[in-house]
Parts: sequence; structure tokens; C-alpha cells
Amino acid sequence: PVSVSGLTGVSAVVAGDEHTCALLAAGTVKCWGENSEAQLGDYSFTNSAIPRTVISLDEVITIASGGDTSCTVRRISTTSRHTLACWGRKYFSSTPSLPNGVAGLNTGVKAIPSVGRNHNCALLADSTVKCWGSNEFGQLGNKSLIGSETPVHAQL
Repeated sequence: PVSVSGLTGVSAVVAGDEHTCALLAAGTVKCWGENSEAQLGDYSFTNSAIPRTVISLDEVITIASGGDTSCTVRRISTTSRHTLACWGRKYFSSTPSLPNGVAGLNTGVKAIPSVGRNHNCALLADSTVKCWGSNEFGQLGNKSLIGSETPVHAQL
């Protein structure tokens, strides 16, 4: 193991397939590694061995990564509500190089229990789960094999 330079005040670390992200105590995120799918969230597609600050993220309380995607739960300070932002592989966000909200998950997000290779899931404040992305093996949990870019309720 080697120390990652330029990181202080780290409260969580997550790893995708070929990139890593750190949640800092200040509520911001830095990522490094492969960036072919904009998984570093910095307006570029250039790989980096040095942690880069993810653009337009603040008040982050949790983070998850998987495949070529990362997602965060953010606090909306004016309302004390939580929202979701994801970046990376285009299948999961309308602008792959920037953190972007997920349609239908603007508020009420409690946690990100899963960021898979081709799908994501979010735990909502009402204890329900919504998932989106590829569904070729039924991983969205909605009794279907059809993928969805819009979050659908998992039938638990």
C-alpha cells in the first residue's frame, strides 16, 4: 500500500472498476484513476493518478461506486432534504462528465445501497427502493427484464 498524495480529512473511500473516490470531511469528493467514461467527474476524459475534485458537489454525506459510475447522497441545506447525484457512464446520467441528478430522485434519498456495473439502486426515506439501468438479469427488482433510465420501484 502507498499513501495517496493530496488527500486529507477523508471520511470514506469507494472503488469502481478502475477508479477510486474519496469523500472528504468538508463534504466534497475527489476521484482518480481511469476516466474513459468521465468517472472522475471533472469535465474531462483524461485519466489521472492524482485525485481530482469532482465538480459541482458539496454537502455530500455518502458515496458509492461501481463499474464506471459513482453516486452521492447530498444534503440540500435550505430544506434539510437529501438528493442524489451520479456521474460516469452515460447510461446513468444525461451529462456523463458532471454529477447529475437522477430523474424522480430529487428528494427523499436516504442512502445508495448499490451501484452496480450497469445499474444503481437508492434507498428512499420511506424505506422503499428504486433502481435504474440495465435489467437483463432482473437486477432492478421490478419483475421485468427491461432496463430503465428512470428509477423504478423494486418489489421487495
